[in-house]
Amino acid sequence: MRSLEKASHAPSLREMLLLLLTAALTTPSSGWERWAPRLAPPAASRVAQFRADGHAALPALLQPALAAGLLEEALEVHRTFSYEKGYKGTVFFRASGGAAQAEPGHVPPFDRLYNLEERSPRLRRFVESPHLAAHVAAFLGERRSLRLYSTSLFLKEPGDSAAQWHKDIDASPIVPASPWGFATLWLALDEVSPETGALRFASKSHADHCTYFDCHLPCETVDGCYNVSAARRLRAGDATLHTGHTFHFSLPNRSEKRRVALTVAFVDAAAEVHGTLPESPGCDFLK
Repeated sequence: MRSLEKASHAPSLREMLLLLLTAALTTPSSGWERWAPRLAPPAASRVAQFRADGHAALPALLQPALAAGLLEEALEVHRTFSYEKGYKGTVFFRASGGAAQAEPGHVPPFDRLYNLEERSPRLRRFVESPHLAAHVAAFLGERRSLRLYSTSLFLKEPGDSAAQWHKDIDASPIVPASPWGFATLWLALDEVSPETGALRFASKSHADHCTYFDCHLPCETVDGCYNVSAARRLRAGDATLHTGHTFHFSLPNRSEKRRVALTVAFVDAAAEVHGTLPESPGCDFLK
């Protein structure tokens, strides 16, 4: 496209708009690049820890500015959805633009919003970034091809209670093609501490390939069977990664601060859907 300086005639309004739009979409000043940044390959020691324990810490995965931007976008989605007064809800946003409020007779321990990218182009840019998927795939090995399974916003306000021991595979109709075919990236969007509701993991529980509802443990409790990790303090931009078969839970928020986390779950490209979840009507599980 010729430049304005070399044009033989004064540009029309339509030509001006096209030039401005092209510049906005093709130059770094558009800001879109910040939502899908390249990530450095994970250290071999981190990958080894993940493979051995079923979870790993990923400090400073995101730059603080990106974490702040994701926080702003996520909270805007949360603000624009109206809950019943005093209700802590689970909401699934649909690709059609609607939303399904799940479990109307049950009050979950904190607000949970799924598929936020349906309400935010910037969040979609981030969660669908090939750089993000490639970073997670590096932990799973075998040059695995991944698909986006789900995203969620977990918002714990002061006084919100704990999430009990569970495996992400428990609440999923997904059947991965291998034990390493399901992983959840848990991103801290603001400060996380034991007081605000940090996560704890049952190390090596992923090796059992069972669910909480169908698991013959050699002892009565998860705590008694496995070495439970300490509650990690995370700064905005820090993350953890765990497999779909790893037992984990989060502590209650006993502080005066909120705790906001964004999760991005991936499954291998060969994963199958067996049935549906009654609590998420009309949702597409594989994206």
